[in-house]
Amino acid sequence: MSKDDELLFWFSVAFTLVMVATVLFSYLRKRQDLFTAWHMFLGGSALCVGFSGIYMTSKPHLFNYSSKTYELYYFGVVIFYVTVYATYYFVKFPAWRAYRHFRTCPPLSSSTMMLISLVALAASVSQLVLVQIPGVSQILVRFGLLAPTFAVVFSFAAWFKNKTNPVYVLLLIAVSGVAFYSAFSLGGGRRILYGTAFAFPLCFYWWKARYWKPTRVLALLAVLAVATLLADRAYNNVRWYGVRNVKTLNRKEGAQARWGKFLDKLQNLDDFDFTRIGQQGTEHSFVAIRMYELKEMGAFDQSPLHSLKVLLTFPIPRALWEGKPKNLGITLPFDSGVLAKGTRTNWGTSIVGHGYHEGVWVLVIYGILLGWTLRYLDALLVQQPGNPFFLAFIATSSGHIIGWSRGDIASFTVWPIACFVLMILFLIFSQFILGKRPYDPRVFA
Repeated sequence: MSKDDELLFWFSVAFTLVMVATVLFSYLRKRQDLFTAWHMFLGGSALCVGFSGIYMTSKPHLFNYSSKTYELYYFGVVIFYVTVYATYYFVKFPAWRAYRHFRTCPPLSSSTMMLISLVALAASVSQLVLVQIPGVSQILVRFGLLAPTFAVVFSFAAWFKNKTNPVYVLLLIAVSGVAFYSAFSLGGGRRILYGTAFAFPLCFYWWKARYWKPTRVLALLAVLAVATLLADRAYNNVRWYGVRNVKTLNRKEGAQARWGKFLDKLQNLDDFDFTRIGQQGTEHSFVAIRMYELKEMGAFDQSPLHSLKVLLTFPIPRALWEGKPKNLGITLPFDSGVLAKGTRTNWGTSIVGHGYHEGVWVLVIYGILLGWTLRYLDALLVQQPGNPFFLAFIATSSGHIIGWSRGDIASFTVWPIACFVLMILFLIFSQFILGKRPYDPRVFA
């Protein structure tokens, strides 16, 4: 291991410890709840920046990076995370705004939540509706993919309030089965599947475990973390089965095939590569930094606020705008010469890679925007603890919140926005049908 890699190793270890210590300190000192958007982001950063850096030092690199490249990486990490920490903890404006929003919800009895769950399940059918209108079909598919997790949260809530009623037991089993089948049948993507699974511990924490002793909650979390790690490594090895490498399978065949391979992987733990927990975000950010260094030689141009451009133009169908901006994760592999054009891929370049591609100063801008957003979301959770509408939103977008630091940050931002819009639509619809009243936190007591 070179001296540069040795320093990267210890920097990544220290970074991981800071992320974990922040979560544990604030929770054990009872300053914050454990399951918050902020803590999800920090946990994801520990994986996608910390563990990713450790993994990079254990394998050959794509290029021979100079010591300056390593220094620029450290600088980018420090600038972004100092900004997001400072914004989250010291800027109060987002929390003040949150306390004025979403003050009402429909009556939350088991029967009304069963109705909302069934409506969400019916909405999931939109992912199968073929509308030959550019833009509309994409929106219907995305909402249809997200709706099953909303259905799971509300069916779980209906059962939680009335655990002995067989109707709600059967509802929970049926809705969960449909949601997991829907997510498994997609192949490739995994965050919708993980969001559906995460809905159960997230809701249980806010409805019950929030009032347990911290040591008991952390012990449960440790068990869940190990189970998640095993499941992630198993599914990560089979998620493209039926999408790549073998003949393309339809959704039913793909779900069955991936489920069988998933169970096989779980029974053969020796085949797992646990060193890749954080994936290759750090390596890819080094590639982006190398391109930034080449800019001085006229070989590469920066694209200021590129991710913001991708995000704002996302609703415009590419069929209507051939020159629509593409995600950095799609273009960088080819611009850097690592992969040949035509290869199907989408790199996670980490927030640092985005910073050097778009201008280092954007790390401050994105840090402020992210800090504001996370503070706002956590204020919503705290002011109405256990509100199933907020929990459905957090569960559905959890995979993208956790993986945001890995990126591509445009893609990992548009999905939570879609989840938030879907939450508002369900909230408006349910209040229109069922009426509205102030939320009572004791509803799940």
